[in-house]
Amino acid sequence: MLAVLYFLNQRALRLPQDVSLVCFGQDSMFEWCDPPIAHFRYDLALPRRRIVKWIEAVKRGTSDYSRRIFPAEFDPGGSTGPVPKRQS
Repeated sequence: MLAVLYFLNQRALRLPQDVSLVCFGQDSMFEWCDPPIAHFRYDLALPRRRIVKWIEAVKRGTSDYSRRIFPAEFDPGGSTGPVPKRQS
């Protein structure tokens, strides 16, 4: 996320006037951003447990391709804007 913000800043692109930005995960740094970054909030313990199960399967030499959907809540922050109108 910091790399994207740096990239946009170097090109004088502004959030949300020029570019909309959404992060999949949550981070306390979003509170310091102006505007706050739109992101998804979820219980971090859920993917951690899934990762641990995947690692245990790898240690046993078995395949683990199962998928899980974790409930999440969208925090719109302020980093998304309207789609600009097309100029004819």
